[in-house]
Amino acid sequence: MSYFENLDISDLSNVEQEIYRYIVNNPEKIPYMRVRDIAENSHTSATSVFRFINKIGYESFTEFRLSYKQKLKLAEAQEGINDNIDHHFQILKRDNFNQDLAYQIEKVTNILRQADITLCFGIGQSGSIAEYTARKMLNQGFNAIGIKDFIYPINSHFHRNQKNVLLVFTSSGETQEILERIASIELRQEVFICCITKNRNSPVAKLCDYVIDYTIQNAKRNVLHIDFSTQLPAMFIAELLTDHL
Repeated sequence: MSYFENLDISDLSNVEQEIYRYIVNNPEKIPYMRVRDIAENSHTSATSVFRFINKIGYESFTEFRLSYKQKLKLAEAQEGINDNIDHHFQILKRDNFNQDLAYQIEKVTNILRQADITLCFGIGQSGSIAEYTARKMLNQGFNAIGIKDFIYPINSHFHRNQKNVLLVFTSSGETQEILERIASIELRQEVFICCITKNRNSPVAKLCDYVIDYTIQNAKRNVLHIDFSTQLPAMFIAELLTDHL
């Protein structure tokens, strides 16, 4: 905790330094202690503690303790944010992706470059990534459509004598609506289906021609039956695919 970050330690007397050291080494206790408690634990006197409090800019111990408690809460909140940031960096660790990721990206982008039509399909959060991917492909001059409506008539875009691609985004690989849409494709032999998922052994993955997979440990979060699983790996792969086109 950097509560005393602007304090010049050399300006403190030996007694005040003892008080200072006790406070910075016991931050969680200070908001609940009395002047006498700090004095006893720092082996000083209540008068010395009062003098120290005045020296650092407070008129009373109550004012100091309240300020210290607020700063402690802020520090704890910042620590929580830092932990969350570190967690998200861990999600994008190289070990969480297939060791042949570069080959996977190259293989799929070669197919996307030659495609006459690419449908990017997903449901929920995955659908948003599908739409984002299609938009980036469109901006690069490729014929792509983003779909997040599971009853969308995808068969109307697939034709014989053209190169058809279906890019499926599904975190679990178990979404029933996606399974049904893939099973309903009429020109199955004419459509290359690639799945981006965390489970290459999932039912959806097994219906696809190719899978780009990733790994996430303990990343699924459900709140009121809504899945808030992280989509960072899928978004990362989408960026790699579109940047490599």
